[in-house]
Amino acid sequence: MKGMLQHSQSSSGVKELTDSNSLTDEYLRLSFHGLRAMLFIQ
Repeated sequence: MKGMLQHSQSSSGVKELTDSNSLTDEYLRLSFHGLRAMLFIQ
């Protein structure tokens, strides 16, 4: 998440390479924990 926020804040217009494996991993972990939290609340 930190990486995505830092990337969105840079306004230099220069394209940067992104590690898609770590981005996907982070997205899946956040999704999993969000789903787990929703199921726990119900």
